[in-house]
Amino acid sequence: LPIIDIAPYLGDNHDVAARNATSEALHSACLKFGFFYLDISKYVDPAVPEELTTLARQFFALPQEEKDKLSLSNQDHARGYARLKENVTNGKADNHEGLDFYRPVVRP
Repeated sequence: LPIIDIAPYLGDNHDVAARNATSEALHSACLKFGFFYLDISKYVDPAVPEELTTLARQFFALPQEEKDKLSLSNQDHARGYARLKENVTNGKADNHEGLDFYRPVVRP
């Protein structure tokens, strides 16, 4: 299992070479194995993932009209909420709903 440290993408460090190496490691892991483990243990308090899980469960338990307030179509079409089967991959509707959010980073 490839273990990848994403430090070059965290904080304000814009080391292009380090980001490129991390991107290459991610790309290679996806092609060769289809999955990877992101090592964030040095950067995230262990309680944070548990809190995020709790918050995610609370969000997805909300009534549909509440979740729709964060719809991708109301945001920038890259971040926000997607309804069940709203995302289409290779012509087939995906059987999941999702909430995409991230902090934008400068492209290397």
